[in-house]
Amino acid sequence: GPIMLMIENCLSEFVWKYFMRNEYIKKAMRDAGFKEGSIKLEPDKRPVIVAQYADSTFGKGKFYKLTPQQTLEYGALTKYPEDLDCDFKVTWDEDNLYLRVKVRDNEVIAEEEAATLYKNDCVELYIAPNDERLYWGNTKHFQLGFAPSGKNGKPEKYAWFQGRDIEAIKLNSKLTKEGYEFKIIIPFAVLNIKPKANSEISFSIAVHDIDRKDNTKQAKFNLYFVPYYKDGYQSGFKLARLKLAKD
Repeated sequence: GPIMLMIENCLSEFVWKYFMRNEYIKKAMRDAGFKEGSIKLEPDKRPVIVAQYADSTFGKGKFYKLTPQQTLEYGALTKYPEDLDCDFKVTWDEDNLYLRVKVRDNEVIAEEEAATLYKNDCVELYIAPNDERLYWGNTKHFQLGFAPSGKNGKPEKYAWFQGRDIEAIKLNSKLTKEGYEFKIIIPFAVLNIKPKANSEISFSIAVHDIDRKDNTKQAKFNLYFVPYYKDGYQSGFKLARLKLAKD
C-alpha cells in the first residue's frame, strides 16, 4: 500500500496535493513553521576538507568537527556532546590516505560481525574516487565501515559495495575514557587514484551511535551526503570535497 502511494506521488504529486487540500493539515503545517517550496543545496556549498601532505604519523593537519546540529542524518541526540561527538583529520602522501578519527560516545556498543557492523557504533567513509557523485552499490565507489570491536572482540572493517573486508586498508583502534579512536590507512591503489597535489576527491564521513541506557536509541550524522536529482530522478549523492593540499 505505501509503495503504491509513493509511486503515484513520484509520478504526479497527486497524493501530496490531495493531502495539502485539507485545511487542518494546512493550519498544522503553518503552526509548525513550514513554508511552501523546496531547498536546493548548490554544489559550491559543499564543505571542503583539506588534507595535509605527507604525514603518516597523523600528527599534522587540522581537526575538523562534525556538527550534529547541522549534519544529523536521522535519530536524535539528548546529551550532546556526551552522547555523540566527533573530530577527524585527513593527511596523505603518494601512496596512502591517512585518517585519524576521535569519537566521543557515552556508551560504546560494538558487537556485530563485519558485514553488519553498521547496526552498532561505527564510523563510515563514503568515497567516489574519480566522480563528482557517489552511486550506491557502484563497485568503483566505496562505503567503508569501521567499528571499535565486533563479535570476536577485535576491531572490524568492511567495504559494502565490494562485499568484503579489503585487507589492504589498515585499521588501528583503541577505546578511550570518552569513547574510541581510529587510525585508518587507505592505499590510493585500492581507490584506483593517482594522487595529485590540489586535486579533489568526493568524500564524506559519518558516525552512527546506538544506546541502550538513553532514550535516544540511535542517531547518525554525516558530513555531507545529499541526494542529487536530475529530471525528477535521483542520480547519486553529492559528497563533500576532499582537497589534497601540497603545502
